[in-house]
Amino acid sequence: MTHQKISTQLVAPVYDDAVRVGASEDRIRQRTGLDPACFRTACPFVPAHQAWAMFELAGDYLPPEYCLLPESRATVLDTSILSAVFLNSPTLEEAFQHLVRFHDLWGEPDAYRLHRSGERAALQYLPDQLTRAPHDAEANLSIIHHLLRRYLGGVVPGLTVHMRHARPDYGVLYDDLFQAPVHFGQPANAIVFDRALLAASADGHNPAIQGLLVSQAQQALLQLDTAQGLSGPVRSLVRELLPQGRADMVHVGDALNMSRWTLARRLRDEGTAFNQVLNEVRKELAIQHLVHSSLPVSEIGEALGYVSPNSFQRAFSQWFGCSPTAYRARVRTPDCGVV
Repeated sequence: MTHQKISTQLVAPVYDDAVRVGASEDRIRQRTGLDPACFRTACPFVPAHQAWAMFELAGDYLPPEYCLLPESRATVLDTSILSAVFLNSPTLEEAFQHLVRFHDLWGEPDAYRLHRSGERAALQYLPDQLTRAPHDAEANLSIIHHLLRRYLGGVVPGLTVHMRHARPDYGVLYDDLFQAPVHFGQPANAIVFDRALLAASADGHNPAIQGLLVSQAQQALLQLDTAQGLSGPVRSLVRELLPQGRADMVHVGDALNMSRWTLARRLRDEGTAFNQVLNEVRKELAIQHLVHSSLPVSEIGEALGYVSPNSFQRAFSQWFGCSPTAYRARVRTPDCGVV
């Protein structure tokens, strides 16, 4: 997990709904360790383990289709800095790029990936764990769908929705929410749409305001990362720079306004090294792509900055004791490394 905190904006609505249907504050405090007062103050984040405990407790009180109900559709996130950056981006492609870059501001330990193939494009949601329940994908894709509709000003033409899990008993709610075909049992959770939409522009885009919003998002991400020392910002920058082929000490150091030697020393003081952080990010992203996407192994290696497919194959075998192809085929068995 990249960060050990979750946005209060994501937890508070779940807390409110759980209380509304019968969960007592004493029960919440006992089960999660959360002080209900934190939802009535300006505290922006709560510890991740307490947030997940809150979500699990809410599952005892709320229906399984909760994440698809109208009252839980994350409109509260319209007030977040990330949503503001998304909605004020000059093109939809740039909006998605900002989402991929700044998604940690929502406090989620997962990742998003913008994928293009022929005349179609997809924003994929990549959970950080195999065991994530369907409602995690439901919540994340409903948030993205909400932002996408707001950006385009209505129904999204050519939209389809892909879910990795099987169609649940409440599947009709998907039709009500997305107003588009929903396919279950797919290789990845994704919002899929016509690639031409990436060039769509937002009404009222203001470059000056967008510059300020992006600057605020960068500062907020840096402050969040600082809780983990320098390795936090380095990890975020490596994630951002890997697809560009620039995830090296020079470019990361430049982004942090320090020389590569200062960067190496600061990381050494924290008991780590740049290559260690780089490999940790590569391992996390490799697993996410192998498990939650249908990308060929060669393309995954390229996305992770390896100069050849063989280089990625060797590194993966050293990490998990088997090839990427074997891992993908047997990921739910103990024959290969455990995520």
